Amino acid sequence: MARFTERTITSAERFEAEVERVRGQGFAVSVGEADLAYTCLAVALPERGDGIVHALSVSLPTAEFARRQGEIRAALTRAAPEFPAVP
Repeated sequence: MARFTERTITSAERFEAEVERVRGQGFAVSVGEADLAYTCLAVALPERGDGIVHALSVSLPTAEFARRQGEIRAALTRAAPEFPAVP
């Protein structure tokens, strides 16, 4: 796995652990993994039955995210069920 910053997950073991954590909490957060100045929060969209999962995400400067994390997570969580299963 390519490293973009010192926060990038590059080992299969750490990646698998992160996937399990995300499944458990229902959302994913990437803080500085691709760019140190940005954070991304994502929630899964409804599955379409073939095992392929899509996501709805928002990326913004980390300082802004820190102030609005709860608001952003709540908005994405509310919006996700409104998307039809992606064909």
